[in-house]
Amino acid sequence: MSQVSHPTLFSDPEPPSLSVVRDLHPATTEAFATFWQAYPRRVGKRDAQQAFTPALRRAPSLDAMLHTIGLWLPEWLARPQFTPYPATWLRRDGWDDEPPVRHVTERRLSTREAAFAAVARRKGVM
Repeated sequence: MSQVSHPTLFSDPEPPSLSVVRDLHPATTEAFATFWQAYPRRVGKRDAQQAFTPALRRAPSLDAMLHTIGLWLPEWLARPQFTPYPATWLRRDGWDDEPPVRHVTERRLSTREAAFAAVARRKGVM
């Protein structure tokens, strides 16, 4: 029985995803490094690198991306479970998202604080 070789099966020494990442232009690599440092959830780096170049072509600029990240950063840091993966954010054009609206809510007074406030108002202190 002769051994059958499959040259097409193992002819490429590395997966195509690695060669795509390695062939990035140095300016794109530098821009990605800047993006990666600014983005608060650093997971799936290879996937994010692959999504970055097409996203950079669609975005107005890297600065627009970074500006939007800055707007969302307080929200993402407060609720990290809702921070999208970087590749997801890039693929869905996250820089076009409306910035979060921070609602300032008044704290309800405890019963004790309300009683003290009522007494203070009656005495004309408040």
